[in-house]
Amino acid sequence: MRIYKNKKGTEKPIEIFIALFVILAVAMVLLKMFSGQISSKTKELKEMEQRNKLKENLANAKDFCDTKCTNSMDNNCALKDKAQFCISYIEGGIDLNGNGIINDYDATFLGGIGVCEDQLYCPQITDCNCGVKLTMKNCINILCTYWVGEQGLDVDKADGLLERYYKPGTCTMAKDDEDLHWYWANWDLMLCS
Repeated sequence: MRIYKNKKGTEKPIEIFIALFVILAVAMVLLKMFSGQISSKTKELKEMEQRNKLKENLANAKDFCDTKCTNSMDNNCALKDKAQFCISYIEGGIDLNGNGIINDYDATFLGGIGVCEDQLYCPQITDCNCGVKLTMKNCINILCTYWVGEQGLDVDKADGLLERYYKPGTCTMAKDDEDLHWYWANWDLMLCS
């Protein structure tokens, strides 16, 4: 009869330790893959939420401005109503880049012409045709005509009102971008004289 020697008592625990180590390594790889997918989906959801919020804010702003335009058209495009449309802006601004701060410079909203997120005017948000398309440039002439011609203000007071009602916003921009900001690009027109 042959007698077999039992494995030493230390060999079984080493095998168990190696098996547990392999299981732990596989579990870590699976967890890393799972957490990567979770963070990727979380990022996608956050971006989608930001896009939807921007769409909603822009839709609300457009509704507000469309109402101002409709009021002007309902009154046969009276100069006073066109002027009211021209100075209407979105209080509180709109976070165009989705970073949670509403005082950035944005050059994409108007296709290369910059705006500050905290100072968006209705002529920048919606089209309003009242005999003439009410753009920011046309609005300067409309406001001057209304204040000087219809209200009888002198030119200096009308210039002061333009400065009071039309502001560039509080965003900071690179010196090279100043000429592309709607306000600074129209600076030489910002006078009624």
